[in-house]
Amino acid sequence: MADAQLTDVDPNEAIAALDKRLSNPVPTGSWLEVWQQQHSSQFTVAQSAGYDILGDIGSALDDALKNGTLFDDFAKELTPILQEKGWWGGDLGSLRRLAIIFDTNMRMSYSAGRWARIDANKADLPYLMYDHTTSLHPRAEHLLWDGITLPVDHPWWLTHYPPNGWGCKCGVIALTQSQVDRMSAAGEISTEAPETLWRTFVNAVTGQTERVPAGIDPGFGYNVGKAFLAGLGGG
Repeated sequence: MADAQLTDVDPNEAIAALDKRLSNPVPTGSWLEVWQQQHSSQFTVAQSAGYDILGDIGSALDDALKNGTLFDDFAKELTPILQEKGWWGGDLGSLRRLAIIFDTNMRMSYSAGRWARIDANKADLPYLMYDHTTSLHPRAEHLLWDGITLPVDHPWWLTHYPPNGWGCKCGVIALTQSQVDRMSAAGEISTEAPETLWRTFVNAVTGQTERVPAGIDPGFGYNVGKAFLAGLGGG
């Protein structure tokens, strides 16, 4: 029987997700140039076009993921390299930007790796519960989603599998049928998918109008794990 909580992710699964992206670096001028599922097979950093920095940032992320490096050490090693290459200051590199790059890539890689395990164990753990973790500035919608429990293959997870925005720390917990029955009877969870409200977002780079679920940052409205597995020919 698989671990009912799935709190741990095999680092190799997260590393595989990141390495797949790092194998295809794409310099860009804006984060809008690589959209949603494209991130599962491409690695980019906004405003990297014209600077030879993607290899340096990608290598530092790869090392951090494999070695469990914390952000301070990641930034300490990478900052002088970026400064030497002129990618620093103004709208380019800064400690704040490096923190966003580090956090987003780590969370997306682990989330993709977690989905690989969720998909492999869904016969024993057929449900996912949305888990809103503590945050100093919680998003109202994410708080409302806390405890939403749906089958792994429910379409809601196509758009709401976390992370669901910049700095989002939400996650999921896999549950057995008996756990769902007990928690539902106790009123601890909701087994009804909430209505998805949509808003329009115009991509200023491509000119395309995108539909974005309310409560999810533009560019995050997709399932990073399914996108990764689809690229491998899986679920």
